[in-house]
Amino acid sequence: MRSNSNESQNFEGSSDNCFCYQECLIHENDHNASYSPHLANYRNYVLYHSEERIEKKLTKSDVNVNLNRLLFNKKEVEKYFLPMLKAEDDIEEGVEVCAYDDDGNLYSLIFKKWANKYYVLNGEWKIVFENHKLQIDDMIKTWMFRHSKHTKLCLALEFEKIERQS
Repeated sequence: MRSNSNESQNFEGSSDNCFCYQECLIHENDHNASYSPHLANYRNYVLYHSEERIEKKLTKSDVNVNLNRLLFNKKEVEKYFLPMLKAEDDIEEGVEVCAYDDDGNLYSLIFKKWANKYYVLNGEWKIVFENHKLQIDDMIKTWMFRHSKHTKLCLALEFEKIERQS
């Protein structure tokens, strides 16, 4: 869908059908691209949000370009993210979500139940971890919310890099 994998808002192709492309237009036209960890900087665009964030230390498989998926803790997802789903959201097939990072970049991700026992984010996950140069043991914090303009599912992403010794 993108011509340059390092540019998270360079959309092309079937943009009329792409929810994240439409979200990108709202994002660019309606508010600043600045997001705080607790969604405070764009609270006017949050209809409602998850009770808590999910924090995860990245594993080798989370930053493997061949796998292109972020694996979540099942209990945390069922407690904090699944209550955000609507009846029409098919977690087995996958639910398209727009994910925002602290730099104001927008990514199209798919949130889904995988192998009937895991919850994952895929889609442009590889672009997310490549853009942020994420590595094993870096931390990711995610908040799920419904956007106030269109009630679609969205994520706010925050990363914490660990210091590495040379």
